[in-house]
Formats: sequence, C-alpha cells, structure tokens
Amino acid sequence: MSYGQGYHPQFAQGSSGYAPQQFQPQPGYHQQFTPQQSPYNSQIFPNPATYNPQFTPAVPAYHQAFSAPEQFWRDRYGWLLSQGYKLPVRYSPQFQPSPYDNTVILNPYVIDAVRSDRVQVVLKCADRREGSDDLDEVGILGYFASEDVSDDPHNHTCPLLDVLRDPIDNSRAIIVMPAFRPYNSPKFDSVGEALDFIRQMLEGFAFLHEHRVAHRNVIPRNIMMDASGMYDAPFHVWKPKRKADLSGHIRPARTRTESPPKYYIIDFGHSKQYDEADMPPSHPPTHAYADRTIPEIRGSQPCDPFRIEIYTVGNLIMTDFIQGTPLDPRQPAQRGFDFLLPLATAMTAAEPADRPSMQEALDTFNAIVSQQSSWSLRSQVKRSKKRDIGHRVGEGSAHWGRRLVYITRRLPPVPGTRR
Repeated sequence: MSYGQGYHPQFAQGSSGYAPQQFQPQPGYHQQFTPQQSPYNSQIFPNPATYNPQFTPAVPAYHQAFSAPEQFWRDRYGWLLSQGYKLPVRYSPQFQPSPYDNTVILNPYVIDAVRSDRVQVVLKCADRREGSDDLDEVGILGYFASEDVSDDPHNHTCPLLDVLRDPIDNSRAIIVMPAFRPYNSPKFDSVGEALDFIRQMLEGFAFLHEHRVAHRNVIPRNIMMDASGMYDAPFHVWKPKRKADLSGHIRPARTRTESPPKYYIIDFGHSKQYDEADMPPSHPPTHAYADRTIPEIRGSQPCDPFRIEIYTVGNLIMTDFIQGTPLDPRQPAQRGFDFLLPLATAMTAAEPADRPSMQEALDTFNAIVSQQSSWSLRSQVKRSKKRDIGHRVGEGSAHWGRRLVYITRRLPPVPGTRR
C-alpha cells in the first residue's frame, strides 16, 4: 500500500464544504466490522490543548530498538487511543521488543490501526508545511469527500474518514483512510472480473480529469480494492493473504462475481488540481512518475500531465493484462485480453496528441466489451506461463463449476453490470 502526505489549510476546522467522510463497506461485510460514527472524535481537528501529557511517557532504555519512524507512532499511541484509534501492540508503551528485533517499516509515514468500532483503518502522517511536495493531498481528498462530489458513483477517490492535528508537532496532521486490499488480491476468477476492474479504473481517472485533478503517480499499488463483501473476517493490512492476527491464511468467502468490489485510487501525494484558467496545463514532468517508459520524461520540455496519465493507465492495462512485464517473470502476460490491445496501444502512443482523452478511452472500452460474448467474458483468466497439466485441469474444472452456478443464478459476466 502506498500513500503520499500533505495538508491544505483550506480544510481546517470550521471551513465550509468539508466534513469527515463515513466509509461504507460493500454489502455482505461481517456485521461486527460495520463502521459507525466514532464517539471519540466529533471534531475534524481536536484541540491540542486537551491533549494529556500522560500519553507520552518517557522512553525506557529497551525502546532503543525502535527506529525513528516507529518512535514517532509510539509517542502518539496513547493520544491516538484517546481519539478512538488503536495502533498495533508493538507501539504500546508497555511493549518490550526483543534485542534481536529486526522489524523494518517500509513506509514510515503510514501505519494500520483499528477504530473504536473495530473497523480497520490506515493512518498517514501528513506534512502541513508550506513548500512540501504533498501539500495538496488533504485538500484534494477533502474536495472529493465533500457532499456534492462524494456521492457520485463515478468517484473512485480514496475516502477521507478523518483528519487529526498532531498534538506534539504542529507542522503535521494525521489523516485517516479505510484499509483496502491490492486490486489483484485475490486473483481475478474470470475475464469479466478483470474487465470490471479496468472499467472502474478508467471511470475513476476520467472523473479525476473531469475535476481537473492529475494524479501523477499511476502505478499498480496505488489502485486498491474494497473487498469487504468478499470476506467474512478482517485481513492483515500489510499481509493481506493472512488473517488480521496473523494466525493463519485467509481466503475469500465469495468471488468478485458474487460480491462485486469497488476499486479506489489512493496516494495523492504528488497530485495537483488545476484551475480552469490553467487548462490544459503544461510544465516540465515531475520526478514522481514511477513509470520510466513515459516518452515525455525523457526530456525536460513542458508537457501535459493529463496526457501522461492516459499513457500510464494504458501502460498498466498493457503490462498487467496483455503483454506482461518482459523483465519481470512474476508478471507474465495473461491470455484472453488481446481484444484490448488496440485501446492500450492508442493510450500509449508516443505522441501525446495522438492519445485519446480518459473519457474517450472509457467510452471505447465500454464499446469493445459490449461486443464480447458472455461465454468469453466468463472465461478463466490464465497466465501465459507453463504449469503442469494436473494443476490446469483442477483449476479449470473448479472454474467451470462456478461458471455454471453463476449462469443459473443469472449473475452478470462482468460484475456490477446488467449484462
């Protein structure tokens, strides 16, 4: 999971048009984990004056095993608990790490927590200082969390649940977001399930562009999935194939066909919302782009970030579903998506002006999918790598059994559609 950080003073307490957003998991989520309004935090920014110093105990000698980022979260354990957010036990002042502890935090700005109503969330440290790279993130998240925008079904922006002002460092804020799974975990069961993901992804970026927001960091790990309707119990945020308490593996109780998930775009730390007068924007490419195949970043000439985004989304479709990643054996090509090659090729055209807009790409995608047979849409997603025949036969038999059940139940081949 990857998140940027930032803060926009426009969304301080008392500003109009913004309130913490209530995230609603997909239908079928275990009732025990259905979110409710937290009784601990009725304000967007709690008054730092109410912070009790007892929640920042002295650091015992044995806590020297903690890294600086871990110490940041440990120092705020009690305060966050008072706000209704419980961090993992490792960050409790009572926890004593082993002298041989070698825990490494991959992203020091992000941590998982459990809200007072037992909902899994992700906390992210946000930099409020002027000039920070991610200054606009909370402003953008707050914009898409506003009442006029958040209810739009085309909105696939990560919900903003809460914003807390850091009582220790006034230059920081902590934003609260839902805990999601990687978009491809578990694997897609059918071609139609994968197409539903691509449709929602295109829809989400088209919606961003409609509101003049360029994400500017499109990579697979920045597109996540609310799979709460597929699971009957919580999963571990950083090890999503395991249970929340790491007691064992967790498997979905339902497929995407049975319980269609919603996909979300996360990490707006490098994003920018442009004024109407500045459209279309043109400036040198930012260093944030992780996709090094983008033609525009090979030089320093001014370019349109929206055209770059069309390329990166198209390249994600190309590498994740059509051709695979040649230099990465873990990402082989998949069979059954060749009909998307003309669209992906157009989106990744070397000349930016030759690429369609995101809305045009979505319209073309919908037209292409409408021409596919129900039989092909229900086909199994297969990787183009060698597997023993026994494994292939076993997987194929199970898939065909599910397929017949779905046909009998009249479940659409592309989840979330009427077809």
